[in-house]
Amino acid sequence: MELMPRTFLLSWLICVGVLASAAFANPPAPVWLDIDTSTGVTRDRPRDVDDGLAMIQVFNSPELALRGISTTFGNANLNEANTIAKDILARFGPAEMPVHSGASSADDLGKETDATRAIADALRKERLIVLALGPVTNIATVLKNQPELAKQIQSVVVVAARRPGFGFHPPGRPELVFPDANFEKDVPGMQVLLDSGVAIVFAEYEVSSNLCVTRDDLQRIADRSQTGEWVATTSDYWLVRWEQTHKLPGFNPFDSLGVAFVSHPQFIDSIAVDVHITTGPNDRGPGKLAATRPTKAYLIAQPARGNSPHLYCTAVKPEFLPMLLDRLGTDRAKTGQ
Repeated sequence: MELMPRTFLLSWLICVGVLASAAFANPPAPVWLDIDTSTGVTRDRPRDVDDGLAMIQVFNSPELALRGISTTFGNANLNEANTIAKDILARFGPAEMPVHSGASSADDLGKETDATRAIADALRKERLIVLALGPVTNIATVLKNQPELAKQIQSVVVVAARRPGFGFHPPGRPELVFPDANFEKDVPGMQVLLDSGVAIVFAEYEVSSNLCVTRDDLQRIADRSQTGEWVATTSDYWLVRWEQTHKLPGFNPFDSLGVAFVSHPQFIDSIAVDVHITTGPNDRGPGKLAATRPTKAYLIAQPARGNSPHLYCTAVKPEFLPMLLDRLGTDRAKTGQ
């Protein structure tokens, strides 16, 4: 019998190796994206762009299998969040995926909406990771009304919480205190989430506090692609606020850390924690706000004393930012997932 030519044999072995590697590779993680999008507002009212960036990051992450998108109040009102999310989806996302409208305020906790019905339907089909990047009203409503679906949630990733002693301010700027906004806008919803027993990942301000997207970063991705140009243009008003008002070199891409915990967990350090809600003096004083609200709720994470399903992100590795900028600067054909 004629021996197989060496070049053919080598090619065949390489092919087998590639197929074997693919067979053992982790499949994309099924995720649901729940957001309070506010990207694209005018200079008269600059708002946080991180939800819009997180959407593009998810679309360009082959490690994730996006099962659905829902909106909630938060950085913008619900109508604005819907309009902006639909625009970003039409520009950069998978074709024919709808945006499900959810809670318009924390008063909607327990109220069924298109979002809560869609999330519940998706959970009945498979276990999901829920990226709840705004106030948690939508997923809390699902768990409040249908607690049996808790077993269908692998984890909920939220952008909230702090460790004792950590101030919500940029490094070296104790006078510039930020709110724990997603938590503070729906404290009862977070309590529902904690009481559900679902595993929660807290990708909070601490993990992104030393990380910023600068004007040079945006220019690099703008020069690279149409997607990058759109990101840079719509982020400019927000960046100007951080540069001129906060006197900082760039803005924190808060929500992108939550996405990266699922797509690139090797880039983010975390610890197991016990978490509770407490009340204390308002840390945003002195001033008008503290005078009208002398106390406020705090979401506190402490090292776990026993087995805990909850994780708290503590630090991000240098490899994260280049990965994020690559995802935000990548043009992608709109295909289904």
